[in-house]
Amino acid sequence: MDVVDVQQVVCQNCYALADVADRYCRCCGLPMSDRASHRPAGQPFSPLPRSLTQQLVWTGLGPRRASDSRAVVLVMLFLVLGPLALPLLWRSRGFSRRWKILLTVIVAGATAILLLALGYVLAQAAVELGQLRSFAGF
Repeated sequence: MDVVDVQQVVCQNCYALADVADRYCRCCGLPMSDRASHRPAGQPFSPLPRSLTQQLVWTGLGPRRASDSRAVVLVMLFLVLGPLALPLLWRSRGFSRRWKILLTVIVAGATAILLLALGYVLAQAAVELGQLRSFAGF
């Protein structure tokens, strides 16, 4: 039986491990470039960021993507885009899976309530227009 040395790749964006055959990073979703560093399986992983900014991002102290900010995602969900921001929520690393599910249910419920309210308002407007039409003799 031959021993196969499986290679892994380190993403240059988020430093996550991926298989050599992966075309995109499973963590950040960016394409795996030819610059990704290879390492044999079984060796310890110790990424060395290329700059201070990347080191701060790696440790969680520096700037991150906007989708990782909990405040940005919540504002987009409830004040700007509503249910259209759900992909942003699910791509965010700032929320646990449990929070993502809970927020998805809340946004879906709020959207359903708003659609029902809109339907009620439109029905009332149709009734009022019908009364106005009969009153004006149209």
